[in-house]
Amino acid sequence: MSEFTSQNVILGNDVDLRDAKISNISIGDKTRVREYSVIFGSEKIGAKIGKDCYIGAFCYMQGVYGLEIGDNVSFAPGVKIFTDSGPNSGPLEKAYPIKEGPVKIGDGAWICANVVILPGVTIGKNSIVGANSVVHSDVPDGVVFAGAPAKFIKKINLGEDFSNRELQTTIKDSVETKKGINVYTGEEISVKFHPAPENTGIVFVINGKEIKANLENAEVKEKSIFVGPQGGTFGVGISEHWLAPIYALKIDNLRVEASFSKEPFGFPFFEFGSKEIFDCLKNAGIAGQSAPRKNLILGECKEYFFDNRINGKFDSIKVTPAEGSEIIYRVFYPHKAIGEQKFSFKVNEHNFCSDIVEARSPAFVAREGLEKYVISEKTHLLIGGEEEASSRNMTRYDGEEFVRHKVLDFLGTLALLGFQLKDMRFEINMSGHEFDLKVLKEIKNNLIEI
Repeated sequence: MSEFTSQNVILGNDVDLRDAKISNISIGDKTRVREYSVIFGSEKIGAKIGKDCYIGAFCYMQGVYGLEIGDNVSFAPGVKIFTDSGPNSGPLEKAYPIKEGPVKIGDGAWICANVVILPGVTIGKNSIVGANSVVHSDVPDGVVFAGAPAKFIKKINLGEDFSNRELQTTIKDSVETKKGINVYTGEEISVKFHPAPENTGIVFVINGKEIKANLENAEVKEKSIFVGPQGGTFGVGISEHWLAPIYALKIDNLRVEASFSKEPFGFPFFEFGSKEIFDCLKNAGIAGQSAPRKNLILGECKEYFFDNRINGKFDSIKVTPAEGSEIIYRVFYPHKAIGEQKFSFKVNEHNFCSDIVEARSPAFVAREGLEKYVISEKTHLLIGGEEEASSRNMTRYDGEEFVRHKVLDFLGTLALLGFQLKDMRFEINMSGHEFDLKVLKEIKNNLIEI
């Protein structure tokens, strides 16, 4: 027993306390309380913790108005429980009287790191509260709640076989693409793919230098997603076209190697969009690994807006829970060849191959500065002047190649998160690379691992 244990404590058998400060409390058999946690009730109303519970380090549980924790409850580090809350001095003390109320947590609940539970809350049996959540209202039995304030995310199926949790993947063998064109310089290059150990993520190896393909290293340059170390000029563009098939194939760990002789560096374009990349990776084979994928949930559903210069309308990205992952994309360009287009895409390997893999990057040939790029009707969707009623080579996907390529771009940007997103719908109006990156950075901060 810790030397910090205070008075009025009743302990069951095999209770494990490590430098925890406790008082006015009863603790059931085989419960473990880790370092620097503070747990107390009042002399009038003692706190009660059941058996076989686990309380992580640095938890603070103030139970002066009643704290009752069931059996087999798990608390990650940093959880804070308050049975009274409010200002204790100054003018706010009258305006916001102290709120008091007991907190009850049912058997088998799991309270993740840094959760704050406010007075009067009851959390049901076998429920999960996601990390960094603030709980101010009751949580029913058998559900996941998350966010600030905490909201319902989904029901829990206790019959689910968690041993079947998805595992990370890489490719079986190294493989090399045919040569394509770096549109920045006209240089013809090929790209090599290599297997990578679990938890590596996607790593670009450019002229022998490694760069993690993630949101922290991503910015917009030369009209594409450029991946390079923050604050530097070294890196590679056109990454979204290469990351999209990697994401669609659910490849978690991969080394992507390319060598350039001229700057700026840009991954090559091919005649059939991202098909060469997709086929190359498929031919290499997908290999399962031992480590599980992260299981993430969205802490808060939200719609993001960006003031777009086109048509004076707002770009927007709305994120909501869904069955499976889906992208619903709308474009509305003041160009006769494009106009308004909409495409709904269920994210999976089959749909990627059948619906978007050959969608080429659009090139507005009348725009100033385009002449510095090496483009052709084979590698790009060529779109003429504002008054041209059709593009010069819009022959794929029944005239929907433009919007389908926008879906492909967004899928490639999703890969920069570093993990697969499940059960999430993105409803996108217009958008572009800069807005995509901004929104995904916010979404990443709003994801909760369970």
